[in-house]
Amino acid sequence: ATTLAVSSLLLDYIRFRLNILKMSRGFQYAGSITCVFVLVLGIATADLPEKPNIILMLADDMGWDTSSFGHPTQEWNPIDDMAREGTRFTNWYAPDSICSPSRAATMTGRLAARIGLWSNSSTHARVFSEVSSNGLPAWEYTIAEALRDVGYSTGMVGKWHLGINKINSSDGSHLPHNHGFDFVGLNLPFSNEWYCEEIYQHMPDGPTPSKCFLYDGSEIIQQPIAHENLTQRLTQQATDFIRSNQKNPFFFYMSFVHMHSSLFASVEFRGKSSRGYYGDGIMELAWSVGEIINLLKDTGLDKNTMVIFTSDNGPQVLLCEEGGSPGMFTGGKSLYWEGGIRVPTVVWWPGYVEAGLISSQLATSMDIYPTALDLAGAAFPTDRVLDGRSLRGTLFENKRSPHQFVFFYCTHYLFAVRHSNFKLIIRGHGLKLSHEIAELCPEGIPVNISYPLGCTGEGVYEYDPPMLFDLQRDPSELYSLPLENYEETYFYMYNAAMEHQNDFIPGEPLLDSSDEDCDLAPCCNPPTCVCNYPDVNFTVIECGDE
Repeated sequence: ATTLAVSSLLLDYIRFRLNILKMSRGFQYAGSITCVFVLVLGIATADLPEKPNIILMLADDMGWDTSSFGHPTQEWNPIDDMAREGTRFTNWYAPDSICSPSRAATMTGRLAARIGLWSNSSTHARVFSEVSSNGLPAWEYTIAEALRDVGYSTGMVGKWHLGINKINSSDGSHLPHNHGFDFVGLNLPFSNEWYCEEIYQHMPDGPTPSKCFLYDGSEIIQQPIAHENLTQRLTQQATDFIRSNQKNPFFFYMSFVHMHSSLFASVEFRGKSSRGYYGDGIMELAWSVGEIINLLKDTGLDKNTMVIFTSDNGPQVLLCEEGGSPGMFTGGKSLYWEGGIRVPTVVWWPGYVEAGLISSQLATSMDIYPTALDLAGAAFPTDRVLDGRSLRGTLFENKRSPHQFVFFYCTHYLFAVRHSNFKLIIRGHGLKLSHEIAELCPEGIPVNISYPLGCTGEGVYEYDPPMLFDLQRDPSELYSLPLENYEETYFYMYNAAMEHQNDFIPGEPLLDSSDEDCDLAPCCNPPTCVCNYPDVNFTVIECGDE
């Protein structure tokens, strides 16, 4: 990038003044400070490298669980270092409040219901199960496919949760190698479920093989999952991929297994956090982030690599000490209160993304797709609706968010809309009170896994009229605003929401119970479905009985 002969003292002063403005105005500046900022830093925009490498780091069910995002007891770690060296987004949203739809939307830049992640059946399923015959449809054009088509090498490790089999227990029709990933290393096609726990606290008879399996590429290699050194193995494969692709552009999807229940931490991280077992898991996850960032620095790839760290949804707060923290926000995983959808996010690219900036600009993980295509020089698909927007201007040109509105759907039901500082809640799940949570978690330890799944029916409320919140003044959504005092804002948002809902066309439902078949469950060694795991007696759960 072009540099100007400006003294370091002047630069420090400019940054100091800009940081004061940013705290109150996001990326909006005024007067001569703006001009100097564009001269000193904005020139790099015109000189962005062609086809930069892109790494997406996606944590699972992680809340506001690091020091740099406000957690009071979590130890400083490499995620915090990354945040200090990059830009922190405090108004970044997951596309959904639960795994599969959030991940489908992130991979495609499209709301999950457009893809078909909803159900007509009474189960109200919102995620793919291990026996689903459907998965992310082949006609969806993923970020990996789009980047591969313009010369990128593509790879991933970790959690997938976008479908497994279609015909039998091993055909792998929906696995990531069918969606644009050249390299697929160790991966969890399903998830790291409560049933996979190995410390015998919640599963006294050990993990359940039918729910817990590890693949390498498209082959099942372990059932159930042995968590010891799993993060280290995923990290090794990620760094190997980066080393082997130094001379060509690459996209890598580092999809962490942490922090979904069941919790785990390898021996070297157990007891490292004063916060307990959850904190140990954060430390292990952060170590992995640090290993990848350090490799980029050591190889010089940091000057040509944009890294995004975020979470697929909010924390599972009803697991108490084992579920993470939503910070000041209300609710958690599976809910459309802020705690379920607003997620800590860092964008890191030394020399191009400003270090130490805290951005209040509105963004969503669906924006990763068009932003990556924009930077790579790839054409946007024109035969489908994209809900994400390119953040190129926001990240590199000091422009405001490209979003006028962000809409939040629970399956195909519109629950909320965000505009500027305001959020309009049309539908919502009820919240548990402190004494109810205490019953779920005696002394902070959960006795069962529990969170709302349905998007309609019991526990879901349709607000008439909808509730309006000013998230700038009330980020915890503690009090709704009197609509008579905010009629213009209310009707502007309500009309936009109704127009979006009326024009919205969901895809054919992929999550109906009729599309599930127990014969599709992965099994490495029929009929026991156990392989490469210590010889113990396992809990047997028949398909359909859980």
